[in-house]
Amino acid sequence: MYGSVDQQSRELFFTSDLQQWIKLNVNGAIGGIGIDNWSSFWAIACHSIWKWYNKEAHDGSFTRPYNPRVVIKNYARDYNIAKTADNIVQVRNNVRQNIGWIPPKVDWVVVNTYGARYSTWSCGCGGVVRDSSGEWLGGYARDLGDCNIIIIELWGILEGLRLAWRLGFRHVELRSDSLGVVKTLLSSEECALLKVGVC
Repeated sequence: MYGSVDQQSRELFFTSDLQQWIKLNVNGAIGGIGIDNWSSFWAIACHSIWKWYNKEAHDGSFTRPYNPRVVIKNYARDYNIAKTADNIVQVRNNVRQNIGWIPPKVDWVVVNTYGARYSTWSCGCGGVVRDSSGEWLGGYARDLGDCNIIIIELWGILEGLRLAWRLGFRHVELRSDSLGVVKTLLSSEECALLKVGVC
């Protein structure tokens, strides 16, 4: 953490009493080196350091990350990207709705996509292509290494559309459980896939 606090804020960061220190960090009054949102970075750093401390105390096989500052910065970046995407989603009234697979129109296929982050370094996406009778026409899975959930979901969508195209389908309905990503793709702004360098 010490190396992340900018020079002008170090005295305040290290000499404030506990309550003042918490307020300064939560309100973003502390400046960080190469950090856009200090309050998010600080909160994630506190959580991560506490979690790692407890894991070390209770799990003999756990080892702290080699470069914790980089790991925390990546967590903070992922959080800020997810928060930005979440702001795109409009608030709506809660509506009770039965959940189940709904077939696409006749002569159409549906691509169901899924993305998951299992741990710090293990992320992946996958999905299936099915016809209007529910028949499985193809599937895919891809290991993505380490990236944020928005990128994972976008990769899942891209790979699903590529598979449907390779299988010769041109009438494709895309389904994703990531409302933020769907809203981003449907917005009139530049394609989200291009923004994050997926394609």
